[in-house]
Amino acid sequence: MSETIGVMKPLYQKIYSEIKQTIINGNLSQSERLPSENELCRIYNVSRITIRKALDLLTEEGWVVKIQGKGSFANPNAKVRSKVVGPSSFSDFASAQGSTHKSIILKREIVLDKNISEKLGVNQSEDLLFIKRVLTLNDEPLMIDQAWLPAKFFPNLLTEVSEKMSLYKTLATRYNTLVEHSHKELNVSLPNNEQQELLHITATTPIFIVNKVAANQSDIPIEISEMIVRGDKMTYLISDAVKGQFNPDYSCSEVNKLDYFYSVN
Repeated sequence: MSETIGVMKPLYQKIYSEIKQTIINGNLSQSERLPSENELCRIYNVSRITIRKALDLLTEEGWVVKIQGKGSFANPNAKVRSKVVGPSSFSDFASAQGSTHKSIILKREIVLDKNISEKLGVNQSEDLLFIKRVLTLNDEPLMIDQAWLPAKFFPNLLTEVSEKMSLYKTLATRYNTLVEHSHKELNVSLPNNEQQELLHITATTPIFIVNKVAANQSDIPIEISEMIVRGDKMTYLISDAVKGQFNPDYSCSEVNKLDYFYSVN
C-alpha cells in the first residue's frame, strides 16, 4: 500500500488527523490509552515508521502523551493548535483542524463611524459596512466578530455575505480582493452581559479582545475588526523573534513579523 495520499501528501498526516479528530470528538476519552504501534499498523495497514511519524506529530502538538513502557495516551490537557501567519480566516483555521464550524450573522448594516473611517483612511461622511457574527467551533460559540469595511469598495456586500462562505472568501470571489496582511492588537478583559449571552460564558470568564486592521494586495486598509474570543477556550502564543534579537517594542519599525499561534481547549 502506498504511504502517500493525494498529491505527494504523506499518509502519516492522514493518520495524525484521524486520531486527533477522534480525541476532539470525544470518541477517544482523555487519558485513554491508544492502540499499540503494532495494532495501529494493522488498523491502517502501514509501516511502523509511518505510525511513529503520526504519533510523534500528535505528541509534538500535545494531543498525545507517551509514557515509556506503557504506551501512548490521549492528553487530558489537549488543545487544538494552529499557527496563524497573516490574516488567515477562521474558516481556514477550522477546516485545517478538521473541525466543524459555523458563522451566525447577527447584524449587517450601513453605519457612520468617525474613528473607524479614520483608521480606514476614508472620509468620515462615507458609508461603512458593518457585519457582526458569532463564530462557532464544533457547535460551541467561540468568538464574536465585528467587522467594518468601506462601502465604496464593496457594493452590495451586505447581500453577498452569507453564513455559508467566509467573509474573506466572499471578498476574493466577488470583489477580486485579497487580504494580504494585517496588524493585530491583543487585550484581555471580562465580558459584558451581551458577550456572556452570545458566548455562553459567565461574568468571570476572561475574554481576549483582538483588534485588527487588514489591508489588501495594494496595501490599502479595507477592514477594521474586533474579535471577542473566549479566554477559557483559546490561548495565544506570540513569537518575539526580531531579526535574531529580542525586542519588546512590537510597534517599532525593526519588527519583521509577529507569528501568532492560537489554540482552542
